[in-house]
Amino acid sequence: MSLSPDHTTSAPEELTVIADALDRLFMQPDSSHWLASPANWSVQQKQPRQAPLATIPWEPLQLYQSLLQATHQDTLGRLYPYCKQLLAPHWKTLAEAHRRAYPCDHYALYQAVREFPTFLESHDSTRLLLQTHPYLPDLARFEWLEVAVEQTSSPQKQTTHCLLQTALPEETEDWATLYPLWNETLVLQVLHYRIEQLIRALEQGMNEPASLAEAAYCEEPLWLAVYRDPNSHRARFLMLNTQTAQLIQLGQCGFSLQSGFQCLWQSLQEANNAPPTLSSVQQDGLVWLRQCLQNGLLSGVFQQ
Repeated sequence: MSLSPDHTTSAPEELTVIADALDRLFMQPDSSHWLASPANWSVQQKQPRQAPLATIPWEPLQLYQSLLQATHQDTLGRLYPYCKQLLAPHWKTLAEAHRRAYPCDHYALYQAVREFPTFLESHDSTRLLLQTHPYLPDLARFEWLEVAVEQTSSPQKQTTHCLLQTALPEETEDWATLYPLWNETLVLQVLHYRIEQLIRALEQGMNEPASLAEAAYCEEPLWLAVYRDPNSHRARFLMLNTQTAQLIQLGQCGFSLQSGFQCLWQSLQEANNAPPTLSSVQQDGLVWLRQCLQNGLLSGVFQQ
């Protein structure tokens, strides 16, 4: 950036003032208009609020703004490809509105767009879109979780207990002192639409909003488990029923296998006219836990 001689010799405090003024400039809704031409910027430079930028020419500012917008749009499109496909006619406008609503606060570009699901759900510019595409926030959450899980840098923690067992005992009496160790990257998310069906519909070329809403419709909220596979290191997605999600949450909160299944059984007692027995819940749970072990969702169990 070309600065005047006075600015090149400015004290650090003055440079901070310039940097703050640049931040404010690029976040202003009218900045695109102000930087649309040298003449527009010449008028704006005379405004008192732009005093710190009075000697900075138009060319470097316009170039920086163009790069900033292009980088943000590209990052957003790469991380939310299905949202971009759905919103193609509005994408540039939405991307810029998102950039202004959620300025970059992280050195990693992918983190700069982590709030896109919240933006779609609550920003004024998306209200009309949500009337025809109500599943957009869930779709964005689905796409973001894949990135977040794959990019997490946290290694699998080692249990401080003696041994991590990967075999589950048949006798449920032994479950009183056994505790599950779930995959550390595991994230549970409630969805209100069947996003996997929505994505398949998009891949098949469906683009009519009403047809897409019908494809994604579900009567009750769904639980989605997203985690990083310990072998492939890629994100995996599993749809769970409410009871299964509850069991995982109990395990994450420190419940043993026995106490976790007892809590689950009690909730089933309250919710059903003909509830299952504790023994049947445990036997069904044993089958499911072994599937979780095979799929890397459950790392093992430990004793304490």
